[in-house]
Amino acid sequence: MRPSPYNKPIHQRIPMSLTLEQLDHLEIQILELLEAEDYEQAERLLDSFTYLRETKIEAYCHIINKLNTRAQWRRDEAQRLKSRADIDQTQSDWLKQKLHHYFESHGIKTLETDRYKVTLAKNGGKAPLVITADTSDLLDAVVKSTKYCKVGKTRQAHHYECSPQTRHLRQALAITRTSS
Repeated sequence: MRPSPYNKPIHQRIPMSLTLEQLDHLEIQILELLEAEDYEQAERLLDSFTYLRETKIEAYCHIINKLNTRAQWRRDEAQRLKSRADIDQTQSDWLKQKLHHYFESHGIKTLETDRYKVTLAKNGGKAPLVITADTSDLLDAVVKSTKYCKVGKTRQAHHYECSPQTRHLRQALAITRTSS
């Protein structure tokens, strides 16, 4: 039969790994023993408490330092990788520019290799047309209305959609610019 751990004095029953909250409770027990004038028991508990508290705090500090070191290393590594990515992007842009110049100087518009189909594309095109007005505020000439009919089993639903005709709007804007 195993001896009960509760037959041992309280300072021998203290586990070696206590949480900070458990250390707080142990400190309260020590204070209660001191108030009850059980100095011998309080002194033994205090010795254990002091050792456990210092060990726990040292472990916390060790983990905090380890995490801080790892966080700094990861920030440094992220900066190093960002720098490498920037260099790669710069080189890629430079090579694209050289290829673009080669295509233009030799009059090549499209070239197909075993792995790639390369087409000379000119950047630009029409600028996006941003319309902040409601379609009801626009002229009928530049608004396209579409009627959708959905036939269900029991009823028919009509849905109207109004959308600006950007081609007509661009023409109207071009006329306005030339006349002013």
